[in-house]
Amino acid sequence: MQRFVVKMVAFVLCMLVVDAFCGIAFSFFRNHAKGGSTQEANYIAEQCNADILILGSSRANHHYNPVILDSIGGFAYNGGIDGQGIVLGLGRYLMCAENHVPKIVIYEITPEFDYLAYGQNSKYFGFLRPYYEKAGVESIFEKIETPFNRLKLHSQMYRNNSKLLSNVRDLFVKGQNTRGYYPQHGTLNKNLKENEGERSIVIDSVKLSMMESLINETAKRGTKLYFAISPRFLTVNDNKVLLMYQPGIELAQKYNVPVLNYIFTTGLSDNSEMFVDYVHMNDIGSAIYSRMIVSKISNLNGD
Repeated sequence: MQRFVVKMVAFVLCMLVVDAFCGIAFSFFRNHAKGGSTQEANYIAEQCNADILILGSSRANHHYNPVILDSIGGFAYNGGIDGQGIVLGLGRYLMCAENHVPKIVIYEITPEFDYLAYGQNSKYFGFLRPYYEKAGVESIFEKIETPFNRLKLHSQMYRNNSKLLSNVRDLFVKGQNTRGYYPQHGTLNKNLKENEGERSIVIDSVKLSMMESLINETAKRGTKLYFAISPRFLTVNDNKVLLMYQPGIELAQKYNVPVLNYIFTTGLSDNSEMFVDYVHMNDIGSAIYSRMIVSKISNLNGD
């Protein structure tokens, strides 16, 4: 029995040492990444100096050119990520603000990722797990994860196991992006069917509470928050599409958050040459739209 206890203690100590070593290794990977998602995530978590921060889904990532947005007044960075929404967006704002409070946050609304019931919310944790100890991030996990899964987050191996390949890759490969912005190229093939089907409007109360948290946290720190809805390919102003965005618009109205609604913009939304698919603009369309945003925010600010 005594030998068994000794072996168990030795095993636990060995695992703790291995886990600590993994933490050191992954920290090295993040701090020395040359590009890609690893470098982008580490910039926001550890080095953020953005005056203008873009957050949201792939529509944020591909539609906002930070070089153009600099004209608003300051250094812009695009923190949008494909397939992500308010869970990561709130975490990224809190981490950035710990180092440098942005003057402006432009948050691109994507209904299914921001306030509609759409799959398990834990799927949005991939980019947050490595930064579990950062300010405000733990509270996000508390709203979604079980106590047992939160206990596992004290393990560096558990936090980082899904990022091993990308961490190693990004040590050597510089991503093709400009301050987090990934331009899309090509034009829409209108013979392709739209990927998105019509979704039921079922509100996810957890996501909605995080949208409110973003509003409150930005207001508390003096960051000017704008909700934005960038163009989609629409030949007419489609009320079914607009209906999906109504809960987000109503939330903004409740808290007096300006909404930059460009979902149907004549000459842009109805021009297939500006899109690569039904919901993503190409680099030409995003440049035109980014200039619209600069003009709109400058006018709202009286510049």
